[in-house]
Amino acid sequence: MTEKQADRFALLMTAAVFAHNFARGYDVRGHSLMYLSDSLSIIRPPIYPLFLDLMRYIFGAQGLAMAALAQTILAIWAVLFLARAIRKHFGITPIGFLFLLGVLLAPLLPVTTIHIDDPHLSTNILSESLAYPFMLVAAGFMVKAISVPTAGMIIPAMLFCLAGVLTRAQLIFLWPVTVCWLAALWFAKILPLKRAAAFCAVAVILALSGAGINRLYHKIENGIFTSPPLGSWCLITSLLYVSTPQDIAALPGNGDKPLIEAIYARAQSLKALEYQRTYPIVEHFNGNYDNIMWSSSHAVYNEMKRAEYARGSEGDARLIYDLNKFSGRVSKTLLVRKWKDYAKLLAAKSYQAFGWLDLLILAMFASGVVYRRDRDAGILLCIAASIVVFNMCVLLPLNVIYGRYTLYNDVFNLAVIVTLASRMTPDKTRAGG
Repeated sequence: MTEKQADRFALLMTAAVFAHNFARGYDVRGHSLMYLSDSLSIIRPPIYPLFLDLMRYIFGAQGLAMAALAQTILAIWAVLFLARAIRKHFGITPIGFLFLLGVLLAPLLPVTTIHIDDPHLSTNILSESLAYPFMLVAAGFMVKAISVPTAGMIIPAMLFCLAGVLTRAQLIFLWPVTVCWLAALWFAKILPLKRAAAFCAVAVILALSGAGINRLYHKIENGIFTSPPLGSWCLITSLLYVSTPQDIAALPGNGDKPLIEAIYARAQSLKALEYQRTYPIVEHFNGNYDNIMWSSSHAVYNEMKRAEYARGSEGDARLIYDLNKFSGRVSKTLLVRKWKDYAKLLAAKSYQAFGWLDLLILAMFASGVVYRRDRDAGILLCIAASIVVFNMCVLLPLNVIYGRYTLYNDVFNLAVIVTLASRMTPDKTRAGG
């Protein structure tokens, strides 16, 4: 197969994906309400809620359908952008290029693979529908910068990292990934130390700017100058999961005690806690995360405290902000008592989180074999390994581990494996053509 034939087949592939998703419309999932509801927008970064508001403002009742269409177009463009960047720089075979396209397009298709349990990604009204293409474009510029290490390649990579973080908070892992990528370019003598350090400083400035943009958005939208108030609330969800009634009874008898007892009792009634589990711990934790966080913590706090807040979206946002502060106070006390059980939960989540492909990528990177044989492939492997490590660092302490949360490292891992395999395979068809 020649490159022209591969390009024609790629066009057919992307056209089929577009047609399928266009005909399908859009899906409103449970978490979609967090972007569609003004009262819940405080727990999200600004880009996706603003994107949906813009679509609904322009297209009215068809706004969500047009959002899904725009997401599909952006995702297909991002897939092509990264795949072509890899093909151009790494010289992969036409067949390898088509395999690479298949891997990157898979989350948009009606299939379940090892890297996504929630297909039709671009038709979902969820932040990853934009965050996924933003990450792919950032990775495309990272690949391009290996051969053209100019500000015109490196700065756009960082800007798309910023867009990703302002779309989905989980993508904060892209900032340490950026530092690792710049360090790899310096180590490979592609960038001199001073330039690499200067670009790292730009990355830090952009990261701080992103935090400021987050806070400014919530000041305008919700009247509170804050980043999304989720950290302590997520932490107490894990701590409640591993706590027993005796642990809750032993907490100091201050003003927070009746509230945390009521929250714990609600979680008990939902059979959501670790000591009641009947499944493997991580599976049970994943399945009950929302039961503890929303059906228990948020529901009970709202029932007991709602009268103290003004009516409307700003009052609802302030309630969530204060719930996060309350969670922080209780978590400090509960963590002292439950740190061993919390560590066991982290260990179980770690065991579950690192799939065989993650471990393969990390082992290949740690061995240094790929870098010694192929410098540029080693840099690509460095990017993949850093995505694995830092995405897990974001997820393991506070969140669940499955499907759409590990999408980013799982897809990129497969893309790297396809690239390495194709790069090491001679293309006899192309050579003969």
